[in-house]
Amino acid sequence: MNPIQFYTRVDVTLSDKPLEVMYCIIGLISMYVAFKNLINKENKNNVGSFIFWFDLGLMFVLGKWLLALVDGILLIILVLPPISKKVSLVMSLNLLLKRWNKTTRRLAQKYLFQQYVLVYLRY
Repeated sequence: MNPIQFYTRVDVTLSDKPLEVMYCIIGLISMYVAFKNLINKENKNNVGSFIFWFDLGLMFVLGKWLLALVDGILLIILVLPPISKKVSLVMSLNLLLKRWNKTTRRLAQKYLFQQYVLVYLRY
């Protein structure tokens, strides 16, 4: 059954259809991460990370409609980059924490100020 038949068939329950849409969205996000890894020049393992994330996204998007043999081959390809230590983070953890701290500090100041004003006006 192809994807269009899956979404138009009556015998497929209504709860299965949104779940497959979520799997497709997760797969597309994974493929986006794959291309961001491939473009990133700071990442020394960009090709291995690309293979890992793109393969994972491909399995999420097409997993229901792939043959078991093809799915098994993709799974073997998926585990090869992590085994050979060719997968790394897109950015360093310190840079991520710095960005997160700056963003959360700004948002916390904004919302805490609003809470203080509301508490002051209430009493």
